[in-house]
Amino acid sequence: MPHYMHMFFPSLDLRILRVLRLLRILKLSKYNTALQDLFHAVYSERRAFGSAAFLLLIATVVSASLMHFAEGHEQPEQFGSIPHAIYWSIVTITSGYGNVEPVTKAGEVIALLTGFLGVCMAAIMTGIVASAFSNQISRKKAAYQSQLRLVLADGVVSDAERESLKALQVKYRLSDAQVQVFIDEAQGKKK
Repeated sequence: MPHYMHMFFPSLDLRILRVLRLLRILKLSKYNTALQDLFHAVYSERRAFGSAAFLLLIATVVSASLMHFAEGHEQPEQFGSIPHAIYWSIVTITSGYGNVEPVTKAGEVIALLTGFLGVCMAAIMTGIVASAFSNQISRKKAAYQSQLRLVLADGVVSDAERESLKALQVKYRLSDAQVQVFIDEAQGKKK
């Protein structure tokens, strides 16, 4: 595409399009099931992420507003308006330390609370991902166990059924020990 664009627009510098080559690295996620699991877990918890992002937005605006009122007269170039203070708030929430030090005691208290809030928000987001990831692993185990019970229902395991179970084991990244536990449980319930 850059070749044809250069033919039609010869004066256009298209070297910047080379950056788009870096997007190829996203193809690797197709081959890595752990990344796929992570993306699916995040997608399945998109509502919780949306709620947490909304809380983060509210916290950012509130802390920026408070900082504007506490530090606006002392440091008008950094906190002279709420949008300037929002930048400080975002930096403080994401890194734990703002790019501007407060000079008033009220500003210091607000900065401490904003930094603590950032740590809390990171914990909430991490908890959401961990919970979703754990739920997804549990669903995979349950799906494998369900398929295993269907295979063992008639008492005969054909080669095709054995291959399908092996493919499912690989797909769900289950160890041989886990599969053996599932088999023992299924056979124990059957007896």
